Amino acid sequence: MRGSILAAASSVFAASGYESGSLTEVANVAGVSRQNLLYYFPSKKNLLTAVLEARDDEFDARLRWMDDAAIGGVDDFAARLKEVLSDIFRDRELMALYHRLTSEAADPDHPAHEWVARRYARVREAATRVLEDAQRRGELRVDVDARGFAIAFLGAVEGIEAQWLVDEEVDWSAAVFALHTLILGLRA
Repeated sequence: MRGSILAAASSVFAASGYESGSLTEVANVAGVSRQNLLYYFPSKKNLLTAVLEARDDEFDARLRWMDDAAIGGVDDFAARLKEVLSDIFRDRELMALYHRLTSEAADPDHPAHEWVARRYARVREAATRVLEDAQRRGELRVDVDARGFAIAFLGAVEGIEAQWLVDEEVDWSAAVFALHTLILGLRA
């Protein structure tokens, strides 16, 4: 039952946002009573925290490849990046949830604010580390600001995602290929 409530909450928060999504709506989607939902999750904030913790496992698995010391240089990084982004675009609901929460969590008082800030920091740090390692190995131009590129790259990816969420006719795979080409163009 807990799993079905978490799945329902993820769907509701992705569609309506945390602020607008209600516990009653989550209970209805999960097919449980509101009282039953409150037994497992005593507050909306507890429910959001549980949804984010469950999604963290998926996010960690997607990010783990950047922690892998066996990345075989810039070419391998670019190829793996294409695979990961293709995987992310298969899960529209998760992408919508992240984008809604990111927007709402710009408010420092939002319950997901710290989670979103940590998520961004983790991605920036992992990408920066991979790029700096490539520079140390002589595979990436040294005039590239690794951290600045990581920030710009994350912004580009999230911009492609946002455009696709609004208009599914946006050819995200062509945009991802363009980013892939850009990364390969930075080789030393």
